[in-house]
Amino acid sequence: MDTKHYDVVIIGAGVGGVSTAISAARHGAKTLLIEAGACPGGMGTAGLVPFFVPFSYKPEPIVGELMREIHQRLIDLGGSNDASWATVDAELFKYLCDEMMEEAGVTVKYLTTLREVSRTGRRIESISVCDRSLKSSYSADNFIDATGDAALAYMTGIPVKCGDKDRQMQAGSVCFVAAGIKPELLEDTPELHESHSDISYLTNEMRKWCKEWEASGELKNSKEFEFHIAGASIDMKRGILRCNFGHFYGFDFTNGDHLSYILREGRKKVVEFVDCMKRNIPAMRDAIVLATPSLPDVRESRRIVGKYVLEDNAFWNGERHEDDIAIADYMIDLHALTLEESIRGGNAITEELLDTSINKFYGVPFSIMLTNEVDNLGVVGRCVSASRGMLGALRVMPIVIAMGQALGTAAALSNPVANVNIPELQKILLQEGAILDYAGTPRKC
Repeated sequence: MDTKHYDVVIIGAGVGGVSTAISAARHGAKTLLIEAGACPGGMGTAGLVPFFVPFSYKPEPIVGELMREIHQRLIDLGGSNDASWATVDAELFKYLCDEMMEEAGVTVKYLTTLREVSRTGRRIESISVCDRSLKSSYSADNFIDATGDAALAYMTGIPVKCGDKDRQMQAGSVCFVAAGIKPELLEDTPELHESHSDISYLTNEMRKWCKEWEASGELKNSKEFEFHIAGASIDMKRGILRCNFGHFYGFDFTNGDHLSYILREGRKKVVEFVDCMKRNIPAMRDAIVLATPSLPDVRESRRIVGKYVLEDNAFWNGERHEDDIAIADYMIDLHALTLEESIRGGNAITEELLDTSINKFYGVPFSIMLTNEVDNLGVVGRCVSASRGMLGALRVMPIVIAMGQALGTAAALSNPVANVNIPELQKILLQEGAILDYAGTPRKC
């Protein structure tokens, strides 16, 4: 079996992998992106997550240029809007990711699964993958784990943590898209015309529906599933509802059997919920399920124990670091572990969390994407080195894309990536429109 060589090989084509690939290729690296699924975009496409969770709680965005470019190009395609919680059209987002990677010169292999890792000392030498017809081998100067589950890092022997101290993981969800909605039959309020916020009219209304129908017996929660709305928005012109829906409790999101069950059961619950809306809400009378996800909305699985572990104090204290490659203000967002915790208010966004997001920001250090054991391995996205709480803040798409921009640039600049010159990297990122500081006035809430 011949081994093909690339400068940078990335496993996983979620937004972290896509942004890393685009940045590496734009900086001249021969780049290969490998994805087990059939499309790019991860949670934003296959997972149908309906929002770029807020760019900022400040008066203006504090995420960097690549995220802004992606967002603006998606708006131009008709697939997003300019709200803080900007909506995402999954099909147009797939198209855009493919287009931007093609423009940059990234080689992409879909429907291809990581099988083996060959490591010698502090370097990954090569990986083996399998597609529908054959097994292939690739070597690279740098490898990037963008799987969301630290799959490459775990197979390489990097230490990881999973969930809390008892290996419990916060609830996962399934997202869906419904069409045939008649927005004019909903109560017309200014809030309805805005995209999602944690106090948005539509999200809160749908949460009330869940509670009312559970109380009446039309819907039934169980120990493993709760009818819950994490966020919802409606396209007023097209009558399309996008919804982050349900909570699955007590599952291991690294277990293939558990993930398969969630997808099967999730589709049933979506149909059950939409049928209930059709019976009870005039605006939903003609609703149809337009799409259910091919990936469950996983909020937590494995995370590496890397060169630096970003702890919760980074959020509360607005910590900065010498190797920051982005800044952010998204809050510690931990969904409940159990139905009982959710009933006690375990999914609530508190005033303290919101006030901290509004009035402070924290740095995202490059070292959370590096390991102590392997020098030519970088990690991006939901599996970086952080506490559970900070991972709950860092896992959202705008921050992940900012991390990907930095990691892709570093992987193109330095072999191995762990030896990148941080001041040089920061200088390049700033020249490209990244944001590493903020001196504006906090927005009033």
